[in-house]
Amino acid sequence: MSNKNTIFINFCSGKSGVGKSVLSSNFAYLLSEQGNKVLLLDGDCLQSMQNFIFGIKPKYGIKELLDQKIDLKNATHQINENLSILTYNSLTSINIVYHNKVEYLIELIRNSNLYDFVIIDTASELNEDLINSIKLSDIVMLIINEDPISLIDSYALLKVIKLYQKPQNIKLLINNIIDEEDANSLEHKLNSVNSKFLNLKIKKIGYIPYDRQLRTSILNQNIYVKSNNHSELAVALKKIALKIEELFFVVK
Repeated sequence: MSNKNTIFINFCSGKSGVGKSVLSSNFAYLLSEQGNKVLLLDGDCLQSMQNFIFGIKPKYGIKELLDQKIDLKNATHQINENLSILTYNSLTSINIVYHNKVEYLIELIRNSNLYDFVIIDTASELNEDLINSIKLSDIVMLIINEDPISLIDSYALLKVIKLYQKPQNIKLLINNIIDEEDANSLEHKLNSVNSKFLNLKIKKIGYIPYDRQLRTSILNQNIYVKSNNHSELAVALKKIALKIEELFFVVK
């Protein structure tokens, strides 16, 4: 990667259950396969999902890092040569003291100069960790789907995001959709409200088609793009991963 600065990409959503954690894990894997040094940061201490998605049981994690028992490099779990995960090694060890620590973690990671990209899988609820991760990220990827509540909650979240990010840094990612026509329709519906009440219009970076095999990969704790490399969904994910690189003029 030509740019030595670490790029932070925030994956967020107005509600839970729209695929934020699954998409962030697959994009982290794809970016690593493209030769980037990638860290996947689990930003939700109460509903950590990345351990389950990857089927791992890290020996150490965020708790030990915050307790200053180990350093950043030893707190991460290695998935492949280029991909590491920083997560919570045990949900039973988590309590309120680990809230509001994302700002500290981001600065620690930024100063390490170890990674090209950091993918942040944020909390779904609006809290200080989510706000700080939005504020300190280079791109905010807002995930929505066809659920009407997803649109309503995304509009509410955008009222917060616009306080900390320029419109061009906010990207809409539409998940679990039938085709591009439906994706364009959802983009239009959200932006019609955004334009009227927020004076804001955000462009979609892409859409993710429905694939029943995605659920199977989650249950089997397999990264989807690793085992379904040539599917329509995998192709869509790869195209968006390339767009993310192009945003920062990546040259291999």
